[in-house]
Amino acid sequence: MLRPTPFCDGIIRRDFLRVGAAGLFGLSLPRILAAKEPTHSTKEISLIYLFLHGGLSTIDTWDLKPDAPAEFRGEFKPMATKVPGIQIGELLPRIGQQMDKFSLVRSFRHHNSDHGPADHYMFTGYFPQAGFNPGLNPNNQKPAFGSVISRKLGPRGSVPPYV
Repeated sequence: MLRPTPFCDGIIRRDFLRVGAAGLFGLSLPRILAAKEPTHSTKEISLIYLFLHGGLSTIDTWDLKPDAPAEFRGEFKPMATKVPGIQIGELLPRIGQQMDKFSLVRSFRHHNSDHGPADHYMFTGYFPQAGFNPGLNPNNQKPAFGSVISRKLGPRGSVPPYV
């Protein structure tokens, strides 16, 4: 069953038919639209999710292992940041000065070290099913979280909701 597609202002087409029928009972369009005011916070929140496919080594940048044996730790030294208790790689001094402005998640993990399926999991939250071949078809089998969020929240201002 298809769900009704709302207009950009969140009103569903079927609601306009209800408004017409409600007019018979003394309800007007402005009164009905006022009743549909959002109950959630109107504070705008944005997220920049930087995904570096095959990018920076975590043991050299974000999650150094200074107490690990030499064969497991990176070659760079840990550096203190603006946030007490958080250290990052010595090659990121400007990020260390702004560490209080973003979140660093070190607890996430998944069970697949193959980049294609692991990337799929990172973007969708689902492990790929049989037939997934990122070399031939790099598209995800499930919608990426950015697609889901932009579908729910819609466009805001002049910036695309998801790229």
